[in-house]
Amino acid sequence: MPRIGMWRIDDGAPRRVDSTSINLERDLEDWIEQDPSLLQADLTIVGRQLHTAAGPLDLVGLDAQGRWTVIEIKKGRIRRDTIAQAIDYASCIAAMDWEELRDKVQEYLRGCGTSQSEDSLRLLSLQSDGEARDLAIIVAGTGRDQGLERIVDFLAQSGSLPITVATFEVFEPSEGQRVLVRELSESDEKSVATQRSSVSADDILRRAIALPTGDMFKRIHEAALDLGLYARPWKHCIMYTHPTSKNKTLFTVWIEAWKANGDQLYLSVDAFSEFFAVTAEKASDLLGRREWIPLDLKHVPPFIDGLRRLIGEASDS
Repeated sequence: MPRIGMWRIDDGAPRRVDSTSINLERDLEDWIEQDPSLLQADLTIVGRQLHTAAGPLDLVGLDAQGRWTVIEIKKGRIRRDTIAQAIDYASCIAAMDWEELRDKVQEYLRGCGTSQSEDSLRLLSLQSDGEARDLAIIVAGTGRDQGLERIVDFLAQSGSLPITVATFEVFEPSEGQRVLVRELSESDEKSVATQRSSVSADDILRRAIALPTGDMFKRIHEAALDLGLYARPWKHCIMYTHPTSKNKTLFTVWIEAWKANGDQLYLSVDAFSEFFAVTAEKASDLLGRREWIPLDLKHVPPFIDGLRRLIGEASDS
């Protein structure tokens, strides 16, 4: 991670804030469990210190595409053997008996007592025994070895395992306060775009059309393609991205309800603000102030209209 300087302005004068030494591995694990957006906006934690054949896995999550996300946290620098360890954990999750994995996740979620638990159990119910599991890896620490990005990109290009490296530094501007700074390094987007998928967007669309919300799904899909967005299919959904960044969702639409109350569309206004030079507040105004949106006549036409306005205005600017 590049060395970061931080200054606090006191009485009109800058005063340097020093980084602090903490038990970052344990603190990060706590913080990410409480707020997984520290790593990824659409991530839901579904297990902690989950026992695998390779040992206890720090955290495991499910993202808006239904990928099992292995999270390995280091208190120091992220080294080559960290990547090897995370891949070992991912292989264990891929090979674990479905009933065993489901039971471990259910036990964790029911012990959380949070509103996310019901929705995560709903997503878990959409997974099925005998179905190959989509996987992703996130490794986090306070620095990284030189050449780590080259290894990450090679692994992504050689197979279908996207890896994100997150490095953190902690500052203490005043007693009792901490500021957490993060840098992300993701798999080369060109490599990720070449990963093989067992289904096509047309396959997903055909399955969606047969369902009551199929017409709404089709309207969104056609509008997205018309606006030049990239459609990346997964087993039960389509992720729509900016054409230059095919591993970061703008929004994802599921064939069936992801959320327990029936919502099917996940929206990331922060991603829109990153790729279309619009504030998150403006994106919320145009697209909707909900992270999850139902596919119905009340919500879909305004969403499509807002999508056209947002991308149109960005193209004109």
